Amino acid sequence: MADVVVLKHVRLTRALLAIEMAAASLDGELVALRTAGGLLGDYAEEATLLRTYVRTLRVLLQAMTPDEVDEAGLSERHALAEAAVGRCAAALRVLDLPVGGGPVSGTA
Repeated sequence: MADVVVLKHVRLTRALLAIEMAAASLDGELVALRTAGGLLGDYAEEATLLRTYVRTLRVLLQAMTPDEVDEAGLSERHALAEAAVGRCAAALRVLDLPVGGGPVSGTA
C-alpha cells in the first residue's frame, strides 16, 4: 500500500509541476500582451487557443480527486496551482474585454 501512495505522490507532483510551469509561462505571455496594450478582440483564433489552454489546465486539476490529493499530501500545492490557473483566466478575461471597457450592463 505504501508503494501505491508513493507512486501516486510522484505522479501528482509531476502533474502539478507541469501545470504550474504552464500557468507561469501563460501568465508571462498574458502580462506581455497587457503591457503592449493588446486586446484579443482582433485575434479570435489566438484568443480561442488561449482560452482552450486555460480550460485544459483547469480540467487537469479537476481530474485530481480531492481524496487522492489529500492522500498524497499535496492539498496546498494543488490549491496554489488552482490559484495560478485562476490568475491566468482572470488576465485572459481582461484581455478579452471590448474596447468600451466591459460588457454592457443592465441587459437581461
